[in-house]
Amino acid sequence: MKHSLLKITALGLMLGATPITGVSASDWHFSGFGTLGAVKTDDDKVYFNHPARTRTRPSRIDVGADSSLNVQVIRRFTTNTSATVQVSIADRHGREYRPRVNWAFISHDLTPGLTLRGGRLRAPFFMLSDSMDVNYAHIWMRPPVEVYGLNPFNEVVGLDMLYRRRVGPGGLHLEVQPFLGAESTIRFPQGSGRLNRMAGLSLGLEGSGLQFRIGHAQGRLAIRYGDPLHSMVELAAPSVAPQLSGRDATARFTSIGAQWEGDRLHLSGEIARRQVDRFVTSSTGWHVTAGYRSGNITPFVTYAENKRDRSVAPRYPSSPLLEAYRASRSNAQRSLSVGARWDVGPDIAVKAQWTRTKVRRKAWGAFFPANDRSGITPSGRRLDTLGLSMDIVF
Repeated sequence: MKHSLLKITALGLMLGATPITGVSASDWHFSGFGTLGAVKTDDDKVYFNHPARTRTRPSRIDVGADSSLNVQVIRRFTTNTSATVQVSIADRHGREYRPRVNWAFISHDLTPGLTLRGGRLRAPFFMLSDSMDVNYAHIWMRPPVEVYGLNPFNEVVGLDMLYRRRVGPGGLHLEVQPFLGAESTIRFPQGSGRLNRMAGLSLGLEGSGLQFRIGHAQGRLAIRYGDPLHSMVELAAPSVAPQLSGRDATARFTSIGAQWEGDRLHLSGEIARRQVDRFVTSSTGWHVTAGYRSGNITPFVTYAENKRDRSVAPRYPSSPLLEAYRASRSNAQRSLSVGARWDVGPDIAVKAQWTRTKVRRKAWGAFFPANDRSGITPSGRRLDTLGLSMDIVF
């Protein structure tokens, strides 16, 4: 994967993870990336759910779950100060394709190895947070939902600091990234969420094909649901309502990941844990991935799992209605993915991926019922999804 490593390094510069050097004070830098993807589930009774995106349409090939177009502009005002804006167009929860500002921040290099940024930023919750939307940079069609679906709050309004220095032979670098977040908001088909008063720290090592990162963050969570099942539980059991939605829950998130890429071999793995005292299931997710490059084709295999650590409102007596609600809020599942990446050219990759998922009992996993009134849920099902995509950078 030597060619891909060079491209990922270039993408890191595009995404603003490291200071820009060698440009004049008045330079503009334009870049972009995109994906055209299609995914199909073998069961027309359920939808596949891409975290923080849309739900696929039953009995149809869905092009909205993975497809996006993203443009980024960096304007350098001085040799130390720049502004970055990134705009994306994607299908979010079945709504129209409308532009959305992902990033909008000011960056200032205090020293050659220390950068301060403020504005709308990508929070470093995962090992691949900075490049999470750049599907070209990854071996799969999309990051495993068992892990990357644990935290849909991708962008935050706040401050961070990037400290980077060489620490060993072979170009190994240490990166330290503390951050503070005032607010991050998301909307989903029948509700919304807000994470505020965030603080976190990410530590990483990178060089010679190796990447390692560990991070922890915490904040205060607010959730509003408007789906029929939530309304039914609130009416039937008013005493449990404060545990299902509201404001000021405590949320913590921890992740550890590692990746190694040689000329041919790709190995990666990541484990993440979400702990929330109300409103949301506490869960742990992990994945391992292996790929081997032969020419411009890279077959790969991924095993991933998400398990429930703590149910919503665990201290309240069980009832059929409450159990159904708890299942709808659990993403517990395991999956095996097999696919291949074809590097068509220096800026284009085509991918195919088949995934077999076993949704846990009393959980919905990464799927939704096609009809809320049918009584049929993804719980306990074995589901196959097939996807094709083309990724570009420019």
